[in-house]
Amino acid sequence: MANSNLKFLLGLYPKTEQIEQKRSELLKEFDEFNQYAKSDELARYYTLDKYINSPEFAERKEYYKNLIFKTSDEAKKEAEYIRLKKWHEIVFYYKFKASAGLAHFKILDGSKEIADYEQLKAFVESAEFHKVETYMKDKKKWEKTDEFRKSQEFDALYTNQNFKDYFKFIQNKAFADFKSLYQSKEVTAYLDREKYIQSQDFQTAKTSVKKKEFKQGVAYQKYQEYIGWKKSKAFKNYFALVNSPMLSAYKKLDGSDELAYYKELEVSVKSQQFKDKKKELEALRFEQTDEFKKLKEYKKLEASKRIKEYYKTKTSESLAEFKILDGSKMITDYEALEKYILSDEFKNRKLYLLDTKKWEKTEEYKQQQEYLALKKNPKIIWYLKLKDSTKFNEIKAWTLAFEDDFASGTLDRSKWLTRYFWGEMLLHDTYALPGEKHLFTDGKNLEMNGSSVKIVTKNEKINGKEWNPMLGFFPKDFDYTSGLICTGSSFRTKYGKIEAKIKLDSSQDVLHAFWLGGESMVPQIDIFKCFKNKLALSSFWGNPVEPNGVKNDTASISASKFTGKYFVYSLEWSPEKIVWSINNVEVKTQTSNIPDQPLYIVLNSGVIGDQPTIPTRLEIDWVRCYHKN
Repeated sequence: MANSNLKFLLGLYPKTEQIEQKRSELLKEFDEFNQYAKSDELARYYTLDKYINSPEFAERKEYYKNLIFKTSDEAKKEAEYIRLKKWHEIVFYYKFKASAGLAHFKILDGSKEIADYEQLKAFVESAEFHKVETYMKDKKKWEKTDEFRKSQEFDALYTNQNFKDYFKFIQNKAFADFKSLYQSKEVTAYLDREKYIQSQDFQTAKTSVKKKEFKQGVAYQKYQEYIGWKKSKAFKNYFALVNSPMLSAYKKLDGSDELAYYKELEVSVKSQQFKDKKKELEALRFEQTDEFKKLKEYKKLEASKRIKEYYKTKTSESLAEFKILDGSKMITDYEALEKYILSDEFKNRKLYLLDTKKWEKTEEYKQQQEYLALKKNPKIIWYLKLKDSTKFNEIKAWTLAFEDDFASGTLDRSKWLTRYFWGEMLLHDTYALPGEKHLFTDGKNLEMNGSSVKIVTKNEKINGKEWNPMLGFFPKDFDYTSGLICTGSSFRTKYGKIEAKIKLDSSQDVLHAFWLGGESMVPQIDIFKCFKNKLALSSFWGNPVEPNGVKNDTASISASKFTGKYFVYSLEWSPEKIVWSINNVEVKTQTSNIPDQPLYIVLNSGVIGDQPTIPTRLEIDWVRCYHKN
């Protein structure tokens, strides 16, 4: 405290302009610092810094250093390719693959020509073809037919004696009479009559009477009838056949199945169809068949050079070996290796591995060069120097909670009341406290110039209200007007740093005040009250209803050095202490009876004596409140 006062007495405090300029520059630099902290350039630097100094980057650099063709996988693959290219199996495979014989074989293999040939071959070698060929070439094919068998059966029956007798019998001219009388009643009657004629009874009848009488009798009539029958052609024919030795053949065959089968054979053998078939079979030649045509076509194909070459290749050991190799793992691996060795990818990779400057062509090298360039960047050097310094500690320690620089030209009513807080709450009007000689007008005594606000105390009469603890609010005439601004309705703070840039007019009987108030009379902190050429820095606490219940801690310094110029008045309030400063020089410290409730900001002027020098002004450039981080 003594040291602080000594500095002020000796005029060893910083100039306000210097403080503001320094702070402005510091804030500007801090803002630039924060902006640059968010920049893509710095982010890129940190990304590169992390990577370039990482084990991963070191490994990559070492990797490229050791990356040479001689020891690479590519060199091993190239050597393997050269070795495989000389292998007997691979040399044979590609030689045979390129041969005319295989090309010819591939053209014919699966072709219609081969399919037709093999189909013909299968047919010619089939049992079906052999059967047809054998049959068609058989000169006794007729003797093997059912027709021939039937003709043989017919001939056998035709020459059979029974059949000869039978047909000779039925072909006799007497057969018609025989057939009409055979087993007929007429024959039975004839035989019965013949038996009678030859009987003793007939002989007795003939000899027992005279001839004339006999001729008139029944016996003679029967005799005459018998003679008539016997002399008839029909009976003669009948008995001529009945007594024939061929009658037994007739009896055996007539109406028999054997005779019916003979007649069936006779119809078949003597039919035109039978004759035509025999003629047809006797005329058949193998050369006339489709089978012979196919055989001829087969032999023609079999004799062709194309077919012979095809089957020569097909049955060759070379093709068998080729088929084993074709599609094998050996060939597929070789061809995959060859494809890679002949590819642009391999060629480019080989050139790359042979390149002694490959590291300088990597993305990592580019990043390293970019990192080294950034490391020399003045902006990054500046940032890194500040990052670990204490230069911005004071700024970082605080967060701006309230600010007004009065730059709009009009008072921001959302922030400021222009009367006591309780006048706003209870009356929506202004009032004066007991003993005050002035009345705070509702903004009329505030002058705004677009960069500051001036609270002007004037000599002018006005009627208003005064508060009296016994009488309450009552009307009163005042000789002076002044102004007040407070944040009672908009902003309060419990702890923090409250400061304002203020210029004071010198006036013996006018008070200028920058203070913090609350819900009641106490606690109250006067950042300063200027009156009677003194700056009073005070804190009030206690019980206002008790006699001498309000206590204070006050320090006073001469105000002569602080009038007519801007100074920055600050209060740093924490649970442990309150520190008053002017232009960053500590003036007073209080470590006990620290307020612990939110308070609002008040700035005002007013008449306290009988001979004020007026008009007088309290000019405020800005007001700020910060909270500790």
